[in-house]
Amino acid sequence: MIHPARDVEQRVKALNPLFDVEVVPRTTHALPLQRPELVTARILTAAAG
Repeated sequence: MIHPARDVEQRVKALNPLFDVEVVPRTTHALPLQRPELVTARILTAAAG
């Protein structure tokens, strides 16, 4: 079953508003391979607190 990304984003935020959720258009579950620069930037930002 495939769920629309925006629906999942809303459900996750409703479960815990402290979670950061970002939908990256035109990507799949292989996001780290498709957009490594974006993934690295988000990890570094999260690690910096």
